[in-house]
Amino acid sequence: MRIGDRDLQALSDFLGSKRYFLGDQPTTLDAVAYGMLVQLIRIPLFTAPIFDKAKSYQNLVDYTERLHRAYFNASG
Repeated sequence: MRIGDRDLQALSDFLGSKRYFLGDQPTTLDAVAYGMLVQLIRIPLFTAPIFDKAKSYQNLVDYTERLHRAYFNASG
């Protein structure tokens, strides 16, 4: 849990208030980050402390939702 939280904190810190990790356009890093974060933030089938922790980083939640809407489901 501590390792996972440190990873989430690092992602949250690096993303900050940016739209994408490396600027104004998505890159491969965003595709990889989304692939990992979506499993923690958007998939409601499982419960565990790491899922709750991921959801506590609002910028990561917003980022994941933004990418999901843009590329996978325009209606949410």
